[in-house]
Formats: sequence, structure tokens, C-alpha cells
Amino acid sequence: MPRYYRHRFKSQLRSEALLRLFFDFYALNEIWFRTLGAAEYGYPVTRILPFAKEQAINQTFKNKVEALKNQVIHALEQSVRGEIMHWGCETHDERGGVRSNKQSFWGDYEVVPGTSIFDKMNARIGYDNNWGYSQRKEFFSKLPLEAIHSMYALKIWYRHYGGKRWAEATRLLIQLKDSKTLKDDIYLIDRIFDLQHNTGFILNKTVFATLDSRERVNRKHKNGRWYYVKPLNYRFTASLHDLVRYASSDVRGLYTANLRMVTA
Repeated sequence: MPRYYRHRFKSQLRSEALLRLFFDFYALNEIWFRTLGAAEYGYPVTRILPFAKEQAINQTFKNKVEALKNQVIHALEQSVRGEIMHWGCETHDERGGVRSNKQSFWGDYEVVPGTSIFDKMNARIGYDNNWGYSQRKEFFSKLPLEAIHSMYALKIWYRHYGGKRWAEATRLLIQLKDSKTLKDDIYLIDRIFDLQHNTGFILNKTVFATLDSRERVNRKHKNGRWYYVKPLNYRFTASLHDLVRYASSDVRGLYTANLRMVTA
């Protein structure tokens, strides 16, 4: 098989595996909440499954969340560090008597007449805007995420680059990397899947782009015709049965074995 087709085949396999993991996450979240999850959030629940089966569902869900969390962190950090490469190319050079008392990663800074926020930040991080691509890439790959968040938060970005949306994505990335509980992981992963940057889905330049494709899943309309929908949109309207339809075999097995209980 030629190299191009081998690469394309492997890419398709990765996309399929990721799509299964995405639906595993949402299907198991439904099942988990109906068994043990509701109690985690303080809701009164009646045990509907034997203890051993509940623990099996709980452990499977934790494993899926951990796997998806690692992939989301990798993809989002790749996106965040890729977008910050536009620093200096797609930012305004605002000069004048701009004064800021805002606390940031850099501390309390003030911009004096004739010095731009852009220049002030570059001086703080030791960045030379005349570096070549390889120097820029190496520098931004090692820059702390907290610093990148502060750079995105500055109001000096052109319309289609950086800005508050990327600042929010960086903030959630930092929180997800520091997250220690299952509840926080669930919330942050779901929140990240809702994020949009200036021109599309926040992870549309990574393997997660498959979630934003209309060719991935289909559903039947009330008029009897089938149509394609994006997985990111499908999760809002799909029933547990619909979610399980696209999940992996082990999740479908859990669902089938406990069907009468978890759908009661």
C-alpha cells in the first residue's frame, strides 16, 4: 500500500476510534448518572442494580473519561499553542498613554506613553518578533499556559485571531490539567466541546475535527427521511439508545446487559 494511503487509512482509524470514545463518554454519562452518578451530585436515588454491576459501570466510565481527558488535553494544548504563533503578526501595536492596573500572570503592569502593551509583554517574556518560524515554535511550545492566557486576554488581537475566546479555551485547559475529580472532568470536557474560536469549533484543526463533520452520524426525521448531523449537535437531541448506537462494543454490552434497569 502506498505511503499516502497508509497514512489516510491510519487517520480514518483514529477518527473512528475517537468518535466511539466521544459517544462512549455521553452514553456512559447517562447510564452512570442513573445508577451512581445522581448520588455524587447529592440527589436521592434508589439502587436499581446490584452493587457489582454498579461498580463495573463506574469503573468503565472512569476509564473512558480518563482516556478522553488525555486526548482533549493534548488536542487543545496543540491548538492553543498553535494559535499563539500569530502573536506579533496578527496583533495591534497600540501606542500611547495606556494604563492598566489589572492583575495578570505578569503582575501589575503599566504602559507608559510611547510604549505599547505589545512591546511591554514582549520585554517581559523575552520574545523577539524578528525570530524565524522554528525559533517562534520552540519558544511558544515552552511558554507557560498561564502566560499564554494573559497574552490572549489582551485587547490587541485582530478580529479572526486570538482574543477572549482563546483566552477562555486556555483557562479551561489549565483547569482540566489540574482537575482531580470525576465530576470536574465531566464538566470541563463537555464545556470544551461547546467552545468556538473566531471561525469554528475550537478543536477543528485536530483529530477532533471529525466531531464537526456532517458525514459521521445520521438520524431519521419524523417525515421518514434520513439525514446527516454533526456529532457535536447530535449529542443534544439523541436519546440514550441513539448514543449507544454509535458507542463501542463494551459500552453497548453494558447497556444491553442492564437495559431494563437503566431505562426504567
